[in-house]
Formats: sequence, C-alpha cells, structure tokens
Amino acid sequence: MRVAIYSGAIPSTTFIERLIVGLADDGVQLLIHGKIVGDVCYDSKNITKIGYSGGLNRIWLASKFAVLFSLTRPGTLLKLVKCYPNGIFSAAFLNWFVRTGPIIWHKPDIFHLQWTKGIEEWIFLQQFGIKIVVSLRGTQIHCSPIADEDLAQTYRKVFPHVDAFHGVSKAICREASKYGADGDKCRVVCSGMDLMEFPFAVSKEFDRREIEIISVGRPHWIKGYNYALDAMKILKDRNVPFHYRIIGGSSEELVFQIHDLGLDDLVTIEDSIPFEKVKSLITASNILLLPSLEEGIPNVVLEAMALGTIVVSTDCGGVTEVINDVDSGFLVPIRDPEAIADKVQAVAKLSDNELDCVRRRSRETIELQHDHRKMVGDMKALYRWVLKSN
Repeated sequence: MRVAIYSGAIPSTTFIERLIVGLADDGVQLLIHGKIVGDVCYDSKNITKIGYSGGLNRIWLASKFAVLFSLTRPGTLLKLVKCYPNGIFSAAFLNWFVRTGPIIWHKPDIFHLQWTKGIEEWIFLQQFGIKIVVSLRGTQIHCSPIADEDLAQTYRKVFPHVDAFHGVSKAICREASKYGADGDKCRVVCSGMDLMEFPFAVSKEFDRREIEIISVGRPHWIKGYNYALDAMKILKDRNVPFHYRIIGGSSEELVFQIHDLGLDDLVTIEDSIPFEKVKSLITASNILLLPSLEEGIPNVVLEAMALGTIVVSTDCGGVTEVINDVDSGFLVPIRDPEAIADKVQAVAKLSDNELDCVRRRSRETIELQHDHRKMVGDMKALYRWVLKSN
C-alpha cells in the first residue's frame, strides 16, 4: 500500500505527524508532500519526503520532473499538462506542476488530502488511477463554506466524486453530507495521542481560593470567547474568585470587551507559546474551558482530559462524542454565558474525590478512543477499504 499525504506544510500538525510516523512504523509506504516550513527528519525507510520550498527550489523541482517525464513517460506528461485549467506559460502553472508532478510521478495508490479546501485542485488525480481520501476538520467544514458560497459550490460539485472521507467525529461527517458527501464513504478516525507524552495527574487539588480557568485557541469568532468573557463578568459579579487565561493570541474585540467588562485584572491573553508550556499550564489549571460555537473534536479537549484537567465545554460538534456530562466532563449549551458561569460554580462545589472520579473517567475515555495506535490502525483500515471499493 502506497499513500501520499499532502498537508500543505512539512512538518505539519502534531496529529498528522503522529499519523505519518505511526503508519510508516506499521508498514505503509508513505510519500510526504508539501511546502517545507521547518526542519523535519523521518528515520523510517517507509517515508519519502519530496517537499518544496523557495523559488529556485521550485524551478529545480519542476525541471527535474519535466525531464523525467519527457524521457520516460511523455504521454503521462502530456495528459498531466492537459489537466491544468489555465495557460501553461505562467508562474501559476510552475507552482501547480511542482505540487502535482511528483504525485503523478510516484503514483501512489491513495492521495490523502488533509485540508478540505484544496479538494478541487486534486480531484483530477483520479484520472491517473489514484484514489482520493479527504480529511474533514473544523472550520473548513463548519464555517468556511457558510462564509464563502463559491467554496460551498465547489464542495457540492466535488464531494460526490471523492472516494472516501476521514472525519474526526460523527458530527463533522454529518456536516459534510450537507455538501454532497456520501455518508457511506465517511469513516470516523479519532485523533490519536501518544499517551506517554500526556502523563495523568493521579491526585490533583482543586484550588477554590482562585479558580484557574484556561482556554486555548486562536481568537476566531467561532471559538466563542465573547461568551466566555461574559461568563467571567457574571462570576465576578457573584464574587467568585478566579483567573482566566486565554492562549492563542488577541484581537481588538477581545481586548475591548475585557476592558469594557472591567476584567483587566482577572483575564490574561497570551500569544501562541511552545506546546510543552501549554501542557504545563493546562495541567496547572483547574478547568479547561471550551466556549466554541462549533468544533470537530478539538485536540485541546482531548489533551486536557488526558492530563487530568476538568473540562467544561459547550455541547458543540463532536465534543459530545467524547464527553458525557458530569461523567467525564461538563457540558453547557452554546452562546450561554450564564450556563458557563453556573457550571464553573457547580464544579467548584464538588469534592476533590468527586472531581477525581470525573478526571479518571475522562482519562479512561481518551485511552479507549484516542490512543495513537488505535488511530493508525483505523486509518490503515480506511485505506484498505478504499482500495477494495470500486
């Protein structure tokens, strides 16, 4: 089995890098393709990296594959050039050829596209006998096609022709079906974690003198931070002692709202910081708050559950597939600041023994559903299913 994984960038997200290493270790022959944005060295002989970088590198790669095709597969080169929708004498064609030429040259059995927005560019690979698998993640399904009707039309045109979809949750698969994705071709493969990297705090005291609340994520409206801040104002008015930290960057709207609500001394916003520090801050916090309006299954929730930090989350997207309210975390409705404030207070009133039970069940959920070895096995099974299907 030969699979090309295109994630747009090398190295990619932690999830995709775990998948790459795990699949290679499990014997899958991988072709890793994308723009090189940092240092990465894969030790496995099952991984071939053919990324591209700056202008001179692109020219060299384009020349290399043009010569290879011309000498050995001129017919394939002509067919490939005919697939380009615009004129070939342009920088745009050069960039397109650098991305697509190596894939056609190596001709994997499966091309796995990690980010949905790029699907229109890659669906033509089916003309060369390559199966297409598309991952469904977050805003590229939940938000982008709502804000961009052209993108929605692209999804409706292309989705019916995709060979298979990888969804991070059942909820995101249902969302994709609105744009023509065949439910029978959608398989859920949960994001996987190396649990050795997320040690569980067996015993953890909940600090009720100043409840430490943390959120992690970029300052996008779908993250619901405006509702979280309104909840913090309610907690302040109720004289509940807390400190709220948002990691992921700021925006004018958030800064204004914090000042307008008189929360300057109670809320801290930090830019993106190294992942190890993020883990330390999550571990040190009493509550991980996810106030989002929509999600697939956010990695930060999985990470907090693995580390043993209580999660309070809106019941958005696939979150309900990993959290059972009161059992392995706590759920509130979306867009409901008062419900968030009430839930934080309710959590703080629980005994440490009660909270430890929730924490242990959340860790057990992660071990059962989100171990990286299960992710690799499930993805490999998806690939096998695609190759067996017509």
